[in-house]
Amino acid sequence: MNLTKAVIGNLSKIGSHCSIGICSIGNNAVIGDRVVIQDGVTIGTHVVIESGCIIESDARIGNHCVLQAGSIIRKNAKVSSKAVISCGSIVE
Repeated sequence: MNLTKAVIGNLSKIGSHCSIGICSIGNNAVIGDRVVIQDGVTIGTHVVIESGCIIESDARIGNHCVLQAGSIIRKNAKVSSKAVISCGSIVE
């Protein structure tokens, strides 16, 4: 991915106190408060990321996923479409 700025899809909502790097966020995504999204991350469409999640660099989140509060997605991890990551989980 050769982005020079964050690309945020139509109708996506981002909560307060988030840190968003150079990444791609699909349409209709909902991102809660205090979420960290590092550079190189790709987030699909219709994704819900609850508050306090951390998504490390170059991770991929598929379409229609839910990351429950406090989840951590490690560098280069891939989350398949329609996955639900439980509260406080770590995906490597």
